[in-house]
Amino acid sequence: MPSASESQSTRVAENEATFRRANEALYRRFQELGTVDLAPFLCECGDHRCTQTIRLNLEEYEEVRKQPGHFVIVPGHEILEVERVVEAGERYDVVEKPSRTG
Repeated sequence: MPSASESQSTRVAENEATFRRANEALYRRFQELGTVDLAPFLCECGDHRCTQTIRLNLEEYEEVRKQPGHFVIVPGHEILEVERVVEAGERYDVVEKPSRTG
């Protein structure tokens, strides 16, 4: 039986993956449209109730995505029990999920 922290980690990862898939679709669409200004992306935090957006340009989103374990979130939406902030800014933060081995 998984521990409470393992269950929370799994739920957070599932929520982040859902938001990530939506943002990937948004990113592709913004590329097709030739968007050069800040565009709205979903907060990729682990809270399934979160509906906040973050404004990024496509280059900022690409930079976050270079690391598969990095997620873009609204500042303050980190869940420190299962991730750590690796970049903090005014418009958005980037959190990192620890890699799983085994």
